[in-house]
Amino acid sequence: MSGGWRRTKSRIWTGLTGVAVLVAVLPLLMILGTLVLKGAGSLSLDFFTRLPAPAGEVGGGVVHALTGTLIIVGMACLIGLPLGILGGIYCAEFASSRLALTTRFVCDVLNGTPSIVVGVFVWTWIVATQKHFSALAGSIALAILMVPMVTRTTEEMIKLVPNSLREAALALGYPRWRTSLQIIVRREMERDLRQALDRDQLVVHYQPLMDLGRRAEVGFEALLRWHHPQKGMISPADFVPIERIAPEQKRLVD
Repeated sequence: MSGGWRRTKSRIWTGLTGVAVLVAVLPLLMILGTLVLKGAGSLSLDFFTRLPAPAGEVGGGVVHALTGTLIIVGMACLIGLPLGILGGIYCAEFASSRLALTTRFVCDVLNGTPSIVVGVFVWTWIVATQKHFSALAGSIALAILMVPMVTRTTEEMIKLVPNSLREAALALGYPRWRTSLQIIVRREMERDLRQALDRDQLVVHYQPLMDLGRRAEVGFEALLRWHHPQKGMISPADFVPIERIAPEQKRLVD
């Protein structure tokens, strides 16, 4: 009897939970449905290629908003990505230094800072000084938000490279900057190679070997090609040395 009552209570609370989720999501679905029904008919090529129409007139587009977004995001990437990537490499390679600890602490604080605070800071620093709004001010604000996130992400990605691989590169005489860049790239190439083996992206072509004296075929030469989906055709010289230190060597030979 008690077991049946427990199952009944479970079904009741599960149903009430479903009703609560439906009540919470229903307004969002209604808004989204209304937006699609009334706004889908206004989407056209002119909407993305024309400037806004004057107030009270029908038509117009949002090309100015798209252009401004591309400019602001592009300038923010030019400012924030180099600083974030270099900062992440430094924090990963010199993790115990005072500057790395300070950088990591500042990035954690900035990651938790509301964007409105950054906007007020940039407005006071640039907009109020120039007496007008500009794409540069928006780019700097976005770059300030971008740098700490890129820094911490880069640091965590570099930490995924095993220390044994770093130590081996340093023992062979690689400078630290070359170890940070080339060893990590080789690690990513090794990961892509594993995926290529699983997805059958490696293709072997056979080329005949000719004896010019006898004018006859004396054998065939196997040519390995990697059809990478993003990088295109990769020659064996770029991935075979990496594969030789990877566990997939036997699979590639087979």
